[in-house]
Amino acid sequence: MSMTFSDQELGFFAMPKLIIDPLYPLSNWPKSSSWKRVIALNVIAINIALVMALGTTMQPAHCQQKEALQSGLPGDAVLQAWGENSEVRKCGICHYVSGNAFARRDTDFCQLDEAQTWLQSDKHAVSRLRIEPLSQIELDEKKKEAIGDLLGESNLVSFRLCQQLGYDLATEKGYDQFRDNCLTCHAGYDPKQLTASDDFAKSNSHHPGISCNYCHQRGEASRWVDLHGGLSNDRPWRLLSPTEKEEAGLRDLMDAPSQAKLCTTCHIGDHERRMFITHEMYVAGHPPLPSFELQTYLSTLPPHWRNFNSTYASLEGFSQRAEYFAVNLAIPNEDIPRVMEDTFWETRTLLLGAMQAAEQSIALMADSNPNQHWGDYALYDCASCHHELRLPSFRQQRAAHEVPGRPRLPEWPTPLIEVALQLEHPASGVKEARGNLLSLINQTPFGNPKNCLPAARVLSEALKRSSVQLTRSSIEAEQARQVVKLLAHTSDDALLDYHAARQTIWAIQLVDRELAAKGHALRDSTRAAIEQLGTLGQQAVVSTELPAGRSGTLYTPAQATPGKEPLSYLAAELERVREYDPQKIRTQMRELCTQLD
Repeated sequence: MSMTFSDQELGFFAMPKLIIDPLYPLSNWPKSSSWKRVIALNVIAINIALVMALGTTMQPAHCQQKEALQSGLPGDAVLQAWGENSEVRKCGICHYVSGNAFARRDTDFCQLDEAQTWLQSDKHAVSRLRIEPLSQIELDEKKKEAIGDLLGESNLVSFRLCQQLGYDLATEKGYDQFRDNCLTCHAGYDPKQLTASDDFAKSNSHHPGISCNYCHQRGEASRWVDLHGGLSNDRPWRLLSPTEKEEAGLRDLMDAPSQAKLCTTCHIGDHERRMFITHEMYVAGHPPLPSFELQTYLSTLPPHWRNFNSTYASLEGFSQRAEYFAVNLAIPNEDIPRVMEDTFWETRTLLLGAMQAAEQSIALMADSNPNQHWGDYALYDCASCHHELRLPSFRQQRAAHEVPGRPRLPEWPTPLIEVALQLEHPASGVKEARGNLLSLINQTPFGNPKNCLPAARVLSEALKRSSVQLTRSSIEAEQARQVVKLLAHTSDDALLDYHAARQTIWAIQLVDRELAAKGHALRDSTRAAIEQLGTLGQQAVVSTELPAGRSGTLYTPAQATPGKEPLSYLAAELERVREYDPQKIRTQMRELCTQLD
């Protein structure tokens, strides 16, 4: 017998059949023939290396007659670029085509099309391409190439931003400045891994966005690749603890805190990784960084992974299913079925993600270098300075922690962490630490780093403790309904901020959907009120939409007004922020409270 691949399976990776055909299917070896299995595994590893080294140079004639890519996106330049990236090619051998003949498995831990979903539908796969700085002349030329459809206004914005910041892109030094300050978020460049700098050189087109390993691998430890693929005789990989897997290099993304930590480094910022959008960058033209809600963002990607419940269902025939979940979730075996059924996983992710977002936001201040970052306007709420000068002004109604002339910390994390804290017993000192920090910031414009830095670190540690405590809490139907009620009672003061209002609406709608999905739906009238949050008729007072898919960008036309040019997503969002009337949202929340009480 021989192992063969369909044309579809050969499409992305262009695997030459003449190399693969002689391999005997691994699953056909008798279990007792361990030495034969070892030989087979080594032959497979050698052949994989040959495939990656030879690329498309040894394709059979019938493959050469087809498009280079046969995955549903023929001629897609992004797939071609990633196909030349050895790291992604290695992952894609198993994870590109569902049900492929190469990856043999006894249980259904994954769908094996994760790389395909990411490449076709996830904007992270093209995040570098989107901001590659291009002048109008360069953009017009690039538009003629296969990759042209993915380029546009964002590339011009990036070019103008680099000009304003003084990056001479015609020189190697200038492009290195762009790399060091922009590709940390937009391509996963790590300044501390100098050996990887060539992957992010201007001439390198094989790294068009965020790669597999950026999210899935911790540091440079790569032993996990062979371990999780079964190319090792070590203890069964599936039953290793998350800590043991991380020691081998695999990042633990099963649980929300680790997911949130990974995502917030880019979406909020991280000084250590040079992921900090300074006020100077904003002035130069960088779009405003939006608020971040983990579960909403994960749902919009779209996901290329299974959630807890779908994984549990898919492993019904796995004899060690309970042990697998017990190891990964630290739950006694006998409790696993009940926990998997009763836990509201998305609500749990919502709350834990909110805690991490608040922690990361405070960490930007706590980890600030007093001589470098402190006092940068980007650490504070943009609306402290950028707001409409008009009367009457809802801004004058602020009651909490307000001193005229004192820039505030970002408000948007507040509503969700206050709900999360009310579910904890006992409290972990977050409220007191936050109040102390805000008081110190109000003492003098931007606060005194001598006092504020230690206070920010105290708050950061309190948030960490609170997050750990919340991880151990049970989030079931009763708690989910309580979350909706608490969010509906968000203070009027918090709802003065557009982004805080959006976080609140996102959360209420998310928990409402999960309650319905798990058979605990709220009353129809209550659900109708929740669905209408943020909208008045056809008008969105607060938009809960995000640019979706690989094609969705901030500059994609998203809103049309009769007689006017369609507005881009960004332009429409900025207009909503400028015209935001919190009284409309307050009224909707009060009506919802009467439905819930």
